[in-house]
Amino acid sequence: MIAYSPIPEPIDPSIPRGYIEDYMRIQGDRLLKTHATVFTTSDIEGLIERVRRRGLRHRVDPISSELPHLRLWLGVTDDAPGGYRPDDDAGLFFEAIPTQGLHLRIAPTDPAPPPPAPLLPGQMSRIVAREQLVADIDATLRTLARNLDFETAGPVAVDRADGCRRATLAVTMPHGAHLELVQPTDPDAEAGRYFSRWGPGPYYTRIAVAGVAAKAEDLRARGTAFSEPPGERPRLRVDVDGALIEFVDAA
Repeated sequence: MIAYSPIPEPIDPSIPRGYIEDYMRIQGDRLLKTHATVFTTSDIEGLIERVRRRGLRHRVDPISSELPHLRLWLGVTDDAPGGYRPDDDAGLFFEAIPTQGLHLRIAPTDPAPPPPAPLLPGQMSRIVAREQLVADIDATLRTLARNLDFETAGPVAVDRADGCRRATLAVTMPHGAHLELVQPTDPDAEAGRYFSRWGPGPYYTRIAVAGVAAKAEDLRARGTAFSEPPGERPRLRVDVDGALIEFVDAA
């Protein structure tokens, strides 16, 4: 969870906070909101220049004492009226930061390092994916390909058991979390009901654990309700006051 930090007298007055409030307003009364869908790039200056050449609405937060790196936002500008518009980033609230700002101990293209100690049964390992509900997955992918050169990791798949069409955006960081786009096709399935109530936006966060069965026992011991949706891969789903979490086996 994240909230913007009100600063009565900003250290850098060129960085307004109003667009974050605009993001919250646009997402209405959704239980699960986002301030941004954050990506990293090893060439932030090149990405900013590409966005400028393509005439996309954007703003760049300069380096400051709060965050010592540039941040690129799409669909919002400093001087244009009307606030955020989803035409440029397909409604993802796109934010890009430099990969170098993560201060990784390994190269971004290296495989994920092993955990510092063996995981206990059911222990959480890392976030492996985030899901985003969309109204039209084909239109979303066209916008992301045209404006941001995004490609998918494989074709759009139909998950009949879950009543969805799904596509995963390709990433170059093997140990990074994937972004999975989800278009509900069955209004009576879980995703369809959620979409009908809350509309497009953040959906499940998928977390790898050391054994789904062990995690199920841990949740039962805590008195935490969960479901086990059908499918080839065992998984658990938990709703924590609107924060939707899915647990899968660590690969």
